[in-house]
Amino acid sequence: MESNKNLFRWVLLSIVAVLCVILFCVFHDSRSAADSDGADVTRTIQQVKDESSTARTELDNTRTELRNGQARADDAKKTTGRLQDSNEQSRAVIEDSQRLLGEIRDEFADIDRTNGITETQTGNQEPAE
Repeated sequence: MESNKNLFRWVLLSIVAVLCVILFCVFHDSRSAADSDGADVTRTIQQVKDESSTARTELDNTRTELRNGQARADDAKKTTGRLQDSNEQSRAVIEDSQRLLGEIRDEFADIDRTNGITETQTGNQEPAE
């Protein structure tokens, strides 16, 4: 009986030892997985931060390019306005010049008629009165 008790104690002690080893292995493995998951989470968070920073930089660059483009468009609009004004002024000068040339031509024609010079002599193609 005593040997049965000793055998029973050894079996019970062996079972407890095996259970302790199994619990240690499970705990150690879950802890390693948790550490690994923690490292993965840390890397993922860092990647998200890096991508967010890159996106923010690209967004700032895009905003700057848009502002520069808008400034160039405003400059082009101002230049177009100045060119249109200049074109209107040139057109007015041309019209005034044509009117003055007509008046001068008429004055020379009047002088020629007064002096008795014909259009053939002056090279003028207008009929003489």
